[in-house]
Amino acid sequence: NPNGALRPLLCACIASMIMHDDAVITDLGYMNAASFALRNAFKNSKTVDPRAENDPLATLKLWGNIIRTDFQTNNPDFQPLTNTTNSIQVVNSINQIGSSVTELLRENNVLKQQVLQGYAAAMAEREENRKEREAHRKEREAHRKEREESKKLRKEVSRLLLFFNPQLLPQSPSTPGSAPQSPSSHLGKRKAPPEPLVAPAAAASFESSNTVAPAASTNVAFAAATASAVDPADPASSDSSVQEMVHNYNHVDHNQEHGGTDLPDIISGAYASRCFRTEVSFTPAFMMRPVRFKDPTKYNHCLELFNVVASPVDRAMLGRAGLTKLELSTAAHNI
Repeated sequence: NPNGALRPLLCACIASMIMHDDAVITDLGYMNAASFALRNAFKNSKTVDPRAENDPLATLKLWGNIIRTDFQTNNPDFQPLTNTTNSIQVVNSINQIGSSVTELLRENNVLKQQVLQGYAAAMAEREENRKEREAHRKEREAHRKEREESKKLRKEVSRLLLFFNPQLLPQSPSTPGSAPQSPSSHLGKRKAPPEPLVAPAAAASFESSNTVAPAASTNVAFAAATASAVDPADPASSDSSVQEMVHNYNHVDHNQEHGGTDLPDIISGAYASRCFRTEVSFTPAFMMRPVRFKDPTKYNHCLELFNVVASPVDRAMLGRAGLTKLELSTAAHNI
């Protein structure tokens, strides 16, 4: 197509073939395919130029010289390749390629080092995480063993409490200069609370009696204590004396030197001293022994028994602030 978009490219290609036909014949011989096709095209089309004596081959040669001269005129900076210039350009190209390859190798080595460092850091972190997981596993295993051991100990304590004999407790030391008191005479000082207090019976005396209430049956313990402590024929065991004793449950002095020494008095006095304001725990750390309780061993043993028999309901009751005397006495006697 004379007006097609590729027409200029076709003209440029034909002009280049005509201009370099002599060089192609020199390099490839007179009968090379490109020159042979070009000569046949001029002959078949009868392309002639009067300046070449109307000869197609002479016209081809003439036009080649004209196109070459025009190209060199319009491109003064163009330098045709020779053996010398060609070798220099090849060497320069090889050097440039070598420099590029060397730079690429250097950057590749840097990347390798970075990758290796990152891999080493990741492996170190992974090892650290493994050690932490192993430490956590051992810690969990230790906690599990502690819980199992604690469970075994609680079972053993519960089993021992079933066979607990309060008569085997050591006698409380007597005060120097005072005559030893009999259990019945000392127990007579504290009587059982009245029925409205819903207490099963009067508790055993802490200081003068070795009968500490066993944890297996609270009602049986208080009933036994009542049988040994209260004489039905004694007028001192009337309701009026019991009422007087109840009024004095929490009316102890500041130093805890005076006051009741029955089992409920331990709990009532501890509540009055605000020992349960943060946690209801029957341990020496929360319930400091008042000075009126002379036997530390017996006092601590009573705390251990309280800690075994106290129910969540009892602990919740003692954990409340502002209990009335009736509520406090009821909670203490229930335990």
